[in-house]
Amino acid sequence: MPRIAFRSAPNHGTKESRSNDPVRPANALAAAAGAALETVPEPGDGDWTAAVLERLRPEVAIAALPACRWFDGAALDSEAVGARCRETGTALVLDATQAAGAMPLDVGRIQPDFLIAAAYKWLLCPYTLAFLYAAALRQLEAWTPVAISETLRPLTEAVAAGAAERGLTVPTARHRVDHFIGLRAPRGWPDGLRQALAAENVHASLRVGTLRISPHLFSTDDDVARLFQVLDRLL
Repeated sequence: MPRIAFRSAPNHGTKESRSNDPVRPANALAAAAGAALETVPEPGDGDWTAAVLERLRPEVAIAALPACRWFDGAALDSEAVGARCRETGTALVLDATQAAGAMPLDVGRIQPDFLIAAAYKWLLCPYTLAFLYAAALRQLEAWTPVAISETLRPLTEAVAAGAAERGLTVPTARHRVDHFIGLRAPRGWPDGLRQALAAENVHASLRVGTLRISPHLFSTDDDVARLFQVLDRLL
């Protein structure tokens, strides 16, 4: 398994110094993935940017960093770190809670994979509100919703046809969306159906008595055929 390292601001062994960094959740994620967690030691000269850049290398999969350190204002050059992450193929997760609204942050120049900001600081929002920027949204813009809908329509139409052959009901074509579809059984679905499907590596959800089938762009006609093969065996 490739090595994964989550980077964070250093902690000093006290609850207060760790309250706003991702060390604890990162530890859990690393353990679950069989990965390694690294922290950047306190640089003697106070240059956090150089300290982080020195440790970014191709085997580092994720860099989780603050735009500035929350308890003393120590700065990080997010644009330089973003550029190095692109060189090494490292995903950059930037915590901008202490910076957004108070200092310049240009996602077009930083190019983080994710930028997260609790909004109660300089974004002047109430507690419990936060914002997330995800670079993956650029891919949605490139695909376009129209193309996504047109790509998935044949798959949901195939599901509808297979459902009709088995006496299952779905919304009519003119009254449903193209990107997912729900199946209803006249006498309801048996208990444990979702888990039984998952055991066969077929993943669907049960919502309000409806078996919801949600294909993605990687889904194929073979996936639809397998869905019904498994359903036929289980019902």
